[in-house]
Amino acid sequence: MFQSWYLSVDTQLFFIAPIFIYLLYKMRQCGKHLLIAAVICTSLIPFVVTFLRQLDPTLLVYADELVDLASNNYYIGYYIKTHMRASAYFVGLLTGYLVHVMQAKGKKLHNVLVRVAWLISTFIGIATMFSICRFYRSPYTHIESLLYAALHKLGWNLSVAWLVMAATTGHAGWLQNFLSSRIFAPISRLTYCAYLSNGIVELYHSSTIRYGRYQSYVNLENAMISHTVDTFILAFVLCLLFESPIHALERILLRKVGRHEKRAPSTENQSPSTSEEQVA
Repeated sequence: MFQSWYLSVDTQLFFIAPIFIYLLYKMRQCGKHLLIAAVICTSLIPFVVTFLRQLDPTLLVYADELVDLASNNYYIGYYIKTHMRASAYFVGLLTGYLVHVMQAKGKKLHNVLVRVAWLISTFIGIATMFSICRFYRSPYTHIESLLYAALHKLGWNLSVAWLVMAATTGHAGWLQNFLSSRIFAPISRLTYCAYLSNGIVELYHSSTIRYGRYQSYVNLENAMISHTVDTFILAFVLCLLFESPIHALERILLRKVGRHEKRAPSTENQSPSTSEEQVA
């Protein structure tokens, strides 16, 4: 599965994360400054790599580029590499730290600051999503490629980070109630399996095309809906066969370990009088 690059990247960053968490716990200022430095450095890495290698701003989705991803130089050499993806993880760590501090101290942001943050994050999110069109329609300069490579991931990360922070600290209003609705609970449990399944669905639909198709907004909308439905059906099957049974076994094992620890005698905490009574 071509999307399995995420698993290796997430695993590698998972082993690095405890260093920052430990520093935030023991040396708060040092950990905070180091985490901010990590966000800045990992955001600059794509800029430097794109500049030195004269690369495209990102993986541009052309038919010739996607015929064989395993032999695609940009995909193998840069797109899936951990150092090109690490900024999102460190922004997530920083967001979690800020949410923890705000919840622990009961801090609330001023209404004006909240509105400005929503306005900026919405603009940045939309800009990073649609600015990729610039690199499909007309020739672009190398400066534009460098700026997009360096900023589009960071911009999207910050936009999502504010959404998470606002929703968990009570600054999202009606959006918080909408996102926390029980309607999304079943779907939220399928998101990871849907991520693993979507590539299969996309490759299947692409490989079954035998003639040219006229692309319109209606056709794209139909494809999006059908692909989404197929993805979640496959994700549901995958969840029932693998994810849910594994989680059930994990809960059973953890429950048994917890019961065993509770039943184990604690001789160290027994008083001398209690021990003497047991001997008598």
